Amino acid sequence: MSFGDAGECIGEMVGHENGGLRAMFTMMNSARINVGSQGVQIAERALQQASAYARDRVQSARAGSASKAPVAIIEHPDVRRMLMRMRALTEGSRALLYYTAGQVDRGTLGNEAAQKRAELLVPMLKAWGTDIGCEVASLGIQVHGGMGFVEETGAAQHYRDARIAPIYEGTNGIQAADLVTRKLGYENGGVLQSLMAQIATEMEDVPEVAALAKDAAAIGQWMSETASLDDKLAGSVPFTTMCAVAVAGWQLGCQARASGLHAKTAVTKFFNRVIVPEARGLGSSAMAGAALLYDLDSEELAG
Repeated sequence: MSFGDAGECIGEMVGHENGGLRAMFTMMNSARINVGSQGVQIAERALQQASAYARDRVQSARAGSASKAPVAIIEHPDVRRMLMRMRALTEGSRALLYYTAGQVDRGTLGNEAAQKRAELLVPMLKAWGTDIGCEVASLGIQVHGGMGFVEETGAAQHYRDARIAPIYEGTNGIQAADLVTRKLGYENGGVLQSLMAQIATEMEDVPEVAALAKDAAAIGQWMSETASLDDKLAGSVPFTTMCAVAVAGWQLGCQARASGLHAKTAVTKFFNRVIVPEARGLGSSAMAGAALLYDLDSEELAG
């Protein structure tokens, strides 16, 4: 269902019982969780294929090595950078997916606080999860090199499959608008503030994630109390990403602590040192305001 279709359905239900609207939003949330999951699963498939290719593809000696013998490209630093990024983004988005699903389950059992938190998380998952599907699939093509761009490997198919997900069930811009115009208002901003405060407290020993959560809380407060509607909408996409990455970093940290696995710890460290600072850097964009977007009139912008 497109956002336009959903809007028509909601409009038709305005005069009906509240139960109809609740059913409508339940359906939309379920569909958006499923689409966010689609982004995560395509990312996983692209990661698996790129990892297998990188283990098998032999090309060039590793720079700085005493040996001049060619090695599998997984030994080269830049390929490792791409594979680590793919893995960290995939595991981070999956952690957000699992946490959102858990809050939905708790809400279904009657936990009202979990239900409100789940509704806050849905636009983050749908938007960031599908963006990650696209980024990871694109990196998968890059790992394959020219072979990834042609049809023989199938790597390009993952990108085509992923690219629709940020569009349907409400474009990711619509998800971000939903977050800052509707979900941010839950309990006068208290639902978001409570979530970010919990993350900051539990991640005190992970300064990158704690700082991101505090930044997201501050921007959320600005949007709730000071920003105009245009300013909120102008910053909604980077703000949504910041919130999603904060939750993902928190949940990855919980997983690393619980499992004690070296691989999970290493991936989480990469996420904290690389992905989280990138998200913090979006803060200025989230608060830049709408005026910059209207410095050009419509004719100048289109020309």
